[in-house]
Amino acid sequence: MIIMSLLEELQFFFINGTTADFAFAVIFGQTFSVIISSLVAEIILPVLSAGIYKMDFDNLNMMVHGTPISYGPFLGHVMTFILSMLLVFFIFIKPFKAVIEKSKQKERSQTELSRVEMCKAITSLQNIEIMLSSSSQRLRL
Repeated sequence: MIIMSLLEELQFFFINGTTADFAFAVIFGQTFSVIISSLVAEIILPVLSAGIYKMDFDNLNMMVHGTPISYGPFLGHVMTFILSMLLVFFIFIKPFKAVIEKSKQKERSQTELSRVEMCKAITSLQNIEIMLSSSSQRLRL
């Protein structure tokens, strides 16, 4: 009985939308990372190295007390990171924020419209009340 309850909770946890969304995001992010890494390593860095004194980024290093420190691959990784962040920002975040803002504007306009309708209804009720009070005064006379 306890095991079935635990299995049901575990099943709910794994089938729950947020967990599935997270798993999709991790897989998508890993695939996206591979594509961006390939773009930087196979296209951008060779173009830059051809344009900048025919530099080979993989062989960039410096000597510190006789020990070579390779900083070329690190520069490649930094470029991959920057390009990834720019692409994610312009492809995903910016359009998502635009959709959210459009939704908020629509909600605000609907709220404003309902406020206007409420004011009209209140005004109509006040007019009806005025008419009723004046007609009741006439009846008393």
